[in-house]
Amino acid sequence: DPDLLILIENRPGLLKQLPVLAERYSNYRSLPGWHGSGIALFSRDPRAQLTVELWGYEQRPAIVATYPDASGEPAVQIIGMHTYSPLPVSRVEHRDRQLTTFGDWALSQRVPICVVGDLNTTPWTRSFANLIALGFQDSRLGSGNCPSWPSWAGPLGIPIDHALTLGACSISDRQVLPHAPGSDHLPITFQLHY
Repeated sequence: DPDLLILIENRPGLLKQLPVLAERYSNYRSLPGWHGSGIALFSRDPRAQLTVELWGYEQRPAIVATYPDASGEPAVQIIGMHTYSPLPVSRVEHRDRQLTTFGDWALSQRVPICVVGDLNTTPWTRSFANLIALGFQDSRLGSGNCPSWPSWAGPLGIPIDHALTLGACSISDRQVLPHAPGSDHLPITFQLHY
């Protein structure tokens, strides 16, 4: 029962199959798609402004939730994102370009940022290291390896589902949940402080 829920690989018909989502979350943006391109973000806070960013790829939209402070000014941006997978290898350059374009955008923002999703990159890749070099903090630190894919591999999987922060916000209580009904990824959960 989170305050904010991000679903990756949102297929057409999701809201019809799970009407409870629209009932529990009055503020949401659902961008369904096939072949892993869809994404949805559900927020309990009706004040959150939900916008779409493409970062060079219409087929991989991201959703930005901008949350206001008590005075109505932007306080934090939470981004749901799904980059291209690195298979086949020819798609690596598209994933890396998407992450680079996102990183440039993030540095231009004036509020703290938390990017969450299937970034299709492990912490040992150059594209991930580039985000860390920009100042992003990896929420896995202090929480173990946090493997999330494939779901059936459990602790033998790899960490490609991430929650990274930039600026005056932090993450605590980051966990990989042990069950993933209907998905080949294990879900992650955490507390965001800003």
